[in-house]
Amino acid sequence: VIYKVTFECWPSQETLDLIADLKNNPDLYDTLDEDVKTYLIRTGSEGNYSYTLRTNTTATISFVDTRPGGGEGSDTYVNPSPVPTQATETLALTKTWENELDGRLSSPVTINVLKDDEVWYPIELNEGNDFKGQTFISVGIMTVHDGVVTFKTTGHDFSFGELGSDVYNWELKSPIIHPMLINGDLTILYREGKTAPTGSGTYYKIGEYYYSVGDIDASGLLKLTATNERRSWIDLSKTVEYNNTTTTFPDQTFTFDINVTDANGEDVWFSVKESNSQDAAFVTEEMGLAIVNATAEIRDGKATGYYFVKSGETFTVSMKAGWNLRITNLPKGSTYTIEEKNIDSKFEFDRIVVDNTANYNPTITDKLIDGEIESTNTAYKYNYVNKNIKTEIVVTKKWEDNNNTYNNRPGNVVLHLNGTTEARQPNKVVVDNNTWTYTFTDLDVYDANGNVITYTLTEDTVTGYNR
Repeated sequence: VIYKVTFECWPSQETLDLIADLKNNPDLYDTLDEDVKTYLIRTGSEGNYSYTLRTNTTATISFVDTRPGGGEGSDTYVNPSPVPTQATETLALTKTWENELDGRLSSPVTINVLKDDEVWYPIELNEGNDFKGQTFISVGIMTVHDGVVTFKTTGHDFSFGELGSDVYNWELKSPIIHPMLINGDLTILYREGKTAPTGSGTYYKIGEYYYSVGDIDASGLLKLTATNERRSWIDLSKTVEYNNTTTTFPDQTFTFDINVTDANGEDVWFSVKESNSQDAAFVTEEMGLAIVNATAEIRDGKATGYYFVKSGETFTVSMKAGWNLRITNLPKGSTYTIEEKNIDSKFEFDRIVVDNTANYNPTITDKLIDGEIESTNTAYKYNYVNKNIKTEIVVTKKWEDNNNTYNNRPGNVVLHLNGTTEARQPNKVVVDNNTWTYTFTDLDVYDANGNVITYTLTEDTVTGYNR
């Protein structure tokens, strides 16, 4: 009788990680301890190295021969030749850009490949490499048989992180992947969260997270794509609707209290321009702009036109109709309130116009907006509309003629209404309609200098009557 004993061997996760590091930086091999080099064999030439493993354990089997004359014995396994590793793969990296707000273009960026949420491998992506690159990574090894999952090595999470100040203008969107060899097949897993997912689909739990199974494209490469989505902004503008008048107040300013809490706790930046056009000129204090509790940015001794305030602090802006205030580079999850305050007596609040093309839904209570940045790449636009104050004068004609005993009343009388600065609706006729009343409507309350208009009423002479 011949008995055969077989067993399965696989590299440790530490060894697989080391091989991935060596593929990314072959010079590391020369720094390894000699005892490591005895089982981690490098072959090939510079630029085309490969790595094989020799077992570093001598396996011995002990046995008892129960046949007559038998006894205890042992034998040593013959170690196999070095074998190639299969759990080190190429990870293709791609960066894309989405910007529907302005002309800001993609720019060279240093990407940090994160392993288990820690910086592992930096790579620069730019137009020269079409914002694409690659790195070698180690994958985990697991088997699934009859519903039983066995982890031989657990693998790692891989994702993107960025360096540099340019990230301030963009929101990084990147999945977290966890590549595994499952029954020998390369599989990409996506981290979903710590709560078990619902619905159909295959999920595995590794550590405290659940992972869904994704697809590998026809190239057979593992791919990790990060998308830079333009951070959103808020546009605030003021419109005055002048109703049936030639009197306007172009130098009138309107005051807003604004509070923004940045989702990342960063300073809040804003500017005021003559319109919402990207090319519009900045507005200055000499033009009537007033800002309280915010700091002007100064470069080379000159104001840039931008202001900043700490996240969560209220600042006040007074600006003219037609100007546009823009709060820039707000990450998703930021919250804000905007409220018009201390409206001048020449005007009355009418409404807030919300540009709802992105389907954002702030809470609006009278003159207060309470909202959240719900998505990236979006301009949240609010226009406060005021109207100039108008008034009306009701005129009632009274007669003291003993109830028209002598039938002397005319069929109508002519009234003239005049203001202190200009005539208003003269020669209005009050017709005897059993009420003898007339209402002058759409009357300005203030003149062009902001002074209250005094109106006087005169009447054409009525024959046979004294006033």
